[in-house]
Amino acid sequence: MKMLAIHDVGDVRLDDYLRPEHGPQDVVVRMKAVGICGSDLSYIKMGGIRRPEGGVTPLGHEGAGEVLHVGSAVEGIAVGDAVIVNPMMTPSNIGSGGPEGAFTEELLVREARLGDSILPIPEGISYEVAAMCEPLAVAMQHVQAPPPPPRQFNPSIPPQLEAIVLQAMAKDPNQRPASARAFAELLRTYRERGNQQTTVSPAVPPALPPRTGETVVMDPNRVRQPRPSQP
Repeated sequence: MKMLAIHDVGDVRLDDYLRPEHGPQDVVVRMKAVGICGSDLSYIKMGGIRRPEGGVTPLGHEGAGEVLHVGSAVEGIAVGDAVIVNPMMTPSNIGSGGPEGAFTEELLVREARLGDSILPIPEGISYEVAAMCEPLAVAMQHVQAPPPPPRQFNPSIPPQLEAIVLQAMAKDPNQRPASARAFAELLRTYRERGNQQTTVSPAVPPALPPRTGETVVMDPNRVRQPRPSQP
């Protein structure tokens, strides 16, 4: 059996690998598809993550496959099930500094729990598509979750400036400044008023008047439309 692992900075090898025996709370997944994440590339540049002296960092955390073995204490999971491995809910941090990585033939998932570290693949979904579940979840979080207030990280940021930043990061395009010039105007107004109260409208600010000798044609309704999703 083989496993892809980082040995040093820029040093990635396909090593011989002896999978540990699964315990009563574990499952073993025969991997069918694994995605390459940007984190994997960063780990390679760094020479691994949480890599012990003289040890390796196994790679791979976006994986899907077929259940091969099920521990006696595991509930709701059966041999032959098509599943997605949720690496963030595994105690061994699969592919992110733990002893296991998904770039192998047989992956040990410790303390496996259905609906938590092991997710069923709906009928009709290929393993290749299912392996993209983890990056899709990250993308959905960025699309749906509101950004944290900057003052949560730096309380010294003035509330008026925080309001402008939050408006610029609004998930709804209709709530953002209509252009870079409109955003710059908000910042200019804030600087001119100093610590005075700065009113930040939730609506898209109107287009700025054109500069001398410049013709600007802007349709606010067109600007506010989100980009169409790709098929």
